[in-house]
Amino acid sequence: MELRINLISIFSCIAIYISFILLPSITMISDVYGDVTLTPSLSFSETYDDNIFLESYLGEDDDFITTISPGIRLLHTTRYSTLSLDYTAGFESFVNNSEQDNVRHSLLFDHTSQPLHFLRYGISDRFSITQGDELIYDPTRRLGTSSSRTRTEIVSNDLSGHIESTIGTRIIPRINYSNIIEDVSSIRESAPDESELDERDDIVEGNIAYLTNPSRDNRVYLSYIAGFYRYDRNNENSPTDNRDFDSYSIQLGYTHHFSPSLSSDISGGIGGVGLAYPGDIDDNPDYLVSVDIDKSFPDSRLSLRYSHDIRSGGGFGGAVLSDGVYLTFDHGITGDLSLGVRGSYVTNKFEYRDTPRNDNDIWSVGSDLRYNIFPWWSTALSYRFILDLFEGEGGGPQTTQNAVTSFGFLIPDTQFQDIAISFDFPIIEWLNIGLSYTYSKNIILGVGEEDTSRIQEYEHNRIMLSITLSPVLPIHRDTML
Repeated sequence: MELRINLISIFSCIAIYISFILLPSITMISDVYGDVTLTPSLSFSETYDDNIFLESYLGEDDDFITTISPGIRLLHTTRYSTLSLDYTAGFESFVNNSEQDNVRHSLLFDHTSQPLHFLRYGISDRFSITQGDELIYDPTRRLGTSSSRTRTEIVSNDLSGHIESTIGTRIIPRINYSNIIEDVSSIRESAPDESELDERDDIVEGNIAYLTNPSRDNRVYLSYIAGFYRYDRNNENSPTDNRDFDSYSIQLGYTHHFSPSLSSDISGGIGGVGLAYPGDIDDNPDYLVSVDIDKSFPDSRLSLRYSHDIRSGGGFGGAVLSDGVYLTFDHGITGDLSLGVRGSYVTNKFEYRDTPRNDNDIWSVGSDLRYNIFPWWSTALSYRFILDLFEGEGGGPQTTQNAVTSFGFLIPDTQFQDIAISFDFPIIEWLNIGLSYTYSKNIILGVGEEDTSRIQEYEHNRIMLSITLSPVLPIHRDTML
């Protein structure tokens, strides 16, 4: 598949760059200045899972899962640059369902540098291969779900980079680029998962800012963003349904720091979509708005964001006009007790298509509480609630007659919640023992007796015991930093 070939090419280029350019350079540079640390890690875990396929209509299958996760992290810091490389693999082995054995990979790379006093650049990459996860909810970007019974494999790569310069003391031009690839496939070739699309996004942004107050970094800026979104069905024998589109936006914004603890950013402009299939090109631009407010207190921080933007439809393909409100609050109750709250409401309108599609609303709220009981014992409690609704005819919850279908699969309204509690016992600095329990439940709303095997109601319990070793090995330390 073309997308998979592109992923392998990108991953290979990054590996060659790291192996033959960065690592030799780090070795030579560390002899002159800079800190270099290497942190190998090895984790063993044993998990009891009472519903490994996340379903109920064929009966719940339980199993014990043994996971071995080796990893390595490299960190290099100098006066003018930082570089980090983090790789982890996960080998999962099932006792009673050996056909579900799998290997996961995760590679994180980040590099920032200021080679000249007026020039800065950065590049980062996140590559992963995962299999059989729970339902995927990402209201900030990707829509759609993955199936565990078909052992859906997701190969993804998120590459981004930027370069910016300072002209004089007030003018800052900047170029941003991001490339996002998601290749979703089924391990079972006899049953390809048609309800997900492979996706490739290329987004380029040109931005020029003028500092109105250099001491506070207050600035007015003008940006132009072009996005190119391409999709590919998993089943090549399926009828052609081109959902590709290009988008553009021109926005004027202003960032203001009222004080060291209060800042805001507001931008607005116009944007539109050009679609690849006849008759769906939108001639009327949409008004786009983004507002960010960030406030810090002595023991807490509050962030509030609103956006009205055009983005990818993710697993459904095509473009959506999205409205989102996001809230984040973190508070240190005491020196050993902290609380975090997250909330969002996102509505996605599929209004750039000839074929009608119900609007999608996602409500999400979550909280986490962490308490350091003793230096050698900490515990964390978290809760998450997500309501995923597709608006029916005339508004309100969907009924059996107007439920959304995707490639013949019914996509119902769902209510998802989970609660988790974990305990960590750091025996010594580089050795940690963890124990966790997670309960999750998925409920289907407003659907009758149709085939809803694409998304199932289920209850899910997981208990995991883990041991992690992660010694820090300083290769070189510069006392001049």
